[in-house]
Amino acid sequence: MNYKQIKSELEKLSQLSIKEIKEMQLRKLKERLNYHSQNNEWYKKYLEEHNLDISRIKSLEDLSLIPILEKEHIINNFPFSSVPEDKILRFYQTSGTTGNPKLIPYNRHDIDRSAQLKARGLIFGGVKKGDKGIIIMAYGPWASGLMSQQAGEYIGLTIAGDAKLAEDGEWHPWALKKYSPDYLISQPSFLVRLEEMCNKKGIEISESSMSHLFVCGDMSSKSFKKEFGKRYNSKIIDLYCCSEFGCISAECKSGNLHYWADELIIEIINPKTKERLPCGEIGEVVVTGLYKETPPLIRYNTHDLSLLLDSKCECGKDIPAISQILGRGDSMVSIAGANVYPIQIEDAINKIPELTNIYRFNIVKENYKDKIILEVEVKKNHYKDSQNLKRMVYNNIISIAPELNYVINQSLTASQPEIILLKEGNIPERKGKIKRIFDKRNGNV
Repeated sequence: MNYKQIKSELEKLSQLSIKEIKEMQLRKLKERLNYHSQNNEWYKKYLEEHNLDISRIKSLEDLSLIPILEKEHIINNFPFSSVPEDKILRFYQTSGTTGNPKLIPYNRHDIDRSAQLKARGLIFGGVKKGDKGIIIMAYGPWASGLMSQQAGEYIGLTIAGDAKLAEDGEWHPWALKKYSPDYLISQPSFLVRLEEMCNKKGIEISESSMSHLFVCGDMSSKSFKKEFGKRYNSKIIDLYCCSEFGCISAECKSGNLHYWADELIIEIINPKTKERLPCGEIGEVVVTGLYKETPPLIRYNTHDLSLLLDSKCECGKDIPAISQILGRGDSMVSIAGANVYPIQIEDAINKIPELTNIYRFNIVKENYKDKIILEVEVKKNHYKDSQNLKRMVYNNIISIAPELNYVINQSLTASQPEIILLKEGNIPERKGKIKRIFDKRNGNV
């Protein structure tokens, strides 16, 4: 497949009616169920344990009859594959942020198709044939680097700029000048680091050749994209990706994520009851891979939080969409009954330009009440104004949600937050996805 064919697929998807999409999804779903139940002994038994005869699947409403897959099913049933082991060419590994790493098997078909869908995301975001890209992702056992590299090569010259090359601060500024890339793919947090490296080299990042910055791997808030889009003089676009599927969806100008409904089914479920939720209600994203030959990823629970749009997106695109990712069902925290999502915390911090985006949001018990202890780094040359900054951070935190302000200042069922300002560099970072929320109420660190 080439650029022209991938773009043609995207155009055809946008022309399909909802009825046509659902008919295609149902046909492919039946094919995948038959395929995996015939070629994967574990999955066949899993369906039998839930008393599912796949002939009962007559419509997409019957999806709820199919048992949900969790990460433990992948971890505990290695290699979790429906193809012979000699046909498995790669295992992509998760970073292990929220638990034990998963190993996702890929055969040649799945490797190529996943890369093509990521290339589709780049094209959706505005990349044109022949555009040059630089991939600043991890090139180890994770999907991020290799899959992005292959996706970019469907479009044009693609520079492998492994994120670990940033350790000396030399290579990436040099590469931006040498290759003059049109777009970049990285984690949102790397945009901060790249700007720092360029500043040290006397390079004005707003004058770079890049017009599109694709971010994936971590959440990026609206305030982050607005601020760094201005700094880079570029358009920042979210790609919703994971090791299991690659690129699931791409962000439009309205901030929603349009997903590849010809190859994926997306449902939103209640995190507790696991029941399917209607459009407009926040829940966990469950994905079915209609193209997957290797792992039987049918109704796989990502635990990412979002909602299905119940009408045509304001951007005018006819491709089905979900909202931006709000966090994770297993990382959402409840503080004295007030639900707080990670992206809300990030927004509160990013609104204050004197702060870095490095923080630890701790939740503890104090006199039997929930208490927030926020540790956040202050940029160099701003630490002397710490008392004023503390007040700004406090006001932003209690404004995250009306419910949070209520439990802190009205019902008094939560203790007053404690704000700890630290000098830049005092919070140790690590590679991969970064854990920022620490619920220490039950020893869960």
